[in-house]
Amino acid sequence: MAEGAAGLVVVSVTSTESPSVAPAGEVPGVVVLALRQSTSHLAAKRVRGGSMLEIVEALRSRKIVQWTLSYLVAAWITYEVLEGLGGPWGVDDRIMRLVQLLLAAGLPLVIILAHFHGERGRQTVGRLEVLLLTTVAVGGLGLVWAVDPLSTDGPARQVVTSSPRSITVVPFADLSQDEDRAYLAAGVAEEIMHLLAQVPELRVSSQSSAAVLQDRDDLTDSQIATRLGVEYVLTGSLQAEGDRVRVRVRLSPAEGGLRFSSNYEGTMADVFAMQDSVAADVVTDLVGEILGGPPTSARTNPQAYELFLRGRHVERQRSDDEWYSRSAGLLEQALAIEPDHVPSMVQLAVVHFEGLAFRDPPEGRRLARELIDRALALDSTNARAHSALSALLHPDDLHGMAREMERAYELAPRDPQIVLEVAITLSLLGRDREAIPFHEWVTRAEPLDPLARTNLAVAYYIVGRWEDALRQREIALELQPGQGQVGRGMALLQMERLDEAREAFEATEGPSQDLGLAVIAHREGRPGEAAERMARFEAASAARPAFVAMAYAMLEDREMTFRWLDTLTAGNASVSPALMPIASRPEFAWLEGDRRWEAFKVRVGQDEERFSEVRFDPSPPG
Repeated sequence: MAEGAAGLVVVSVTSTESPSVAPAGEVPGVVVLALRQSTSHLAAKRVRGGSMLEIVEALRSRKIVQWTLSYLVAAWITYEVLEGLGGPWGVDDRIMRLVQLLLAAGLPLVIILAHFHGERGRQTVGRLEVLLLTTVAVGGLGLVWAVDPLSTDGPARQVVTSSPRSITVVPFADLSQDEDRAYLAAGVAEEIMHLLAQVPELRVSSQSSAAVLQDRDDLTDSQIATRLGVEYVLTGSLQAEGDRVRVRVRLSPAEGGLRFSSNYEGTMADVFAMQDSVAADVVTDLVGEILGGPPTSARTNPQAYELFLRGRHVERQRSDDEWYSRSAGLLEQALAIEPDHVPSMVQLAVVHFEGLAFRDPPEGRRLARELIDRALALDSTNARAHSALSALLHPDDLHGMAREMERAYELAPRDPQIVLEVAITLSLLGRDREAIPFHEWVTRAEPLDPLARTNLAVAYYIVGRWEDALRQREIALELQPGQGQVGRGMALLQMERLDEAREAFEATEGPSQDLGLAVIAHREGRPGEAAERMARFEAASAARPAFVAMAYAMLEDREMTFRWLDTLTAGNASVSPALMPIASRPEFAWLEGDRRWEAFKVRVGQDEERFSEVRFDPSPPG
């Protein structure tokens, strides 16, 4: 600013014709210095400006910009045409990489040619031009040789596309006439999904969300793909008659139409080959040829495999109180036929652990541990086995629990079930806020899975994010009407929206209704009604002392809360206190600082000092 001002003074002094201006010799020294600096600056600008103008003029007269843009457009069209023909004509990724390199190497050649021949009348080929063209051409060929795009070395799988193609597999419809084969239809579809998930070039949405839309006859394949945020959807049906199995599939893009459809037929002994064929056809169509070929199913005895699918189906449905015995029986039959079938071992371990949780927890843990140890001895890379062992080690060995969960996550970092269990492990270590990004990832992977929404709602609730918890509960209700009103009511209670909470609890049945309405009556000043409803809730829930203690905590009844907490740790409970991270529940937050509460947390192994000793630092999936 000073330099500019001084320059203006000097200009006015030296250019004015007024006789009142002082002679040049009388101009102050600082002004003269400013004049010299300004003059030098302007001269430098004129030189630089002249150079830039010359460059711009050269680019214009020799049409270098026009040549370059024309080449880039032509190169882009060439590449797009070849990529579009890749599927039908078998132009694989190695050819496409070669084309990319050659097109890139051609750009400097075009610029050199434009420089020497773009200007009208300059068509003579000189030695400098030949030298430059030769140098660039040799350099380009050397680069192609060094990169060797046609080589089969390197990564195990190569793709045409730069980003993964996304796909979901909808559980297949069961068209069998002689008996219910829904377990087989769902199992075959799930196995195909697992095979596709092993291809890095495919991003596979798991079946939980797709299953929500399975029975929606009003939705087209295109609409399902759009709802799930994927590019393609694989749907199909399975028909079994005796030992014969027929599978029909179709692959549809999100924009509509049909990519391909195919039929596969054989006996139960051929079911693995059919699964492999479907997966191979999808991979070939969406990705192209991959080195080593598409992944294949692990072979086992067909009868054992069918029993495994039936046992898993019963466990997942849990349609009655006898699910445990029926599922365990089917899986034991599978292992009697195929003793080393690891998936059956892991599934049976889960069935024992969860099915006996309320009946005989020690026996359930013992049976599950024996099976998991056998499974890992046969296959140490089974992620589900490691995650099951992690659950079994809690709460006695938190270090082992974290170690096994870390290993499971390493083996299957994008498996929604494993990611969910990472979140649960963090919560069991008292790190509820760190668990939230993992729950959020699961809901992105499974946007239409009501259970994923419920788990996220619970995570938000635990850390006091009531509005977020309520929103997830409402989404879960939209996905699965009639379910989740209790959780919705609990969030509304925390926000003191009592009228809405009352409506939520009145929409439920059983002890939970009495719990919610008792809390509302207490807060609205109706102690008699609150006591009556709490008495009914307590009588119905005596076998679950943790929940009774939580109910009294919501009433801020300190003595009754601790009475039931003492029952929980006295060995009279049918459920281990460690199965529920009770210390993190916001209902008990008002007890912080109470010596009895701190002692209780130590007794159940949920104190901060114990948690701080465990190292478990997973990062959420990208």
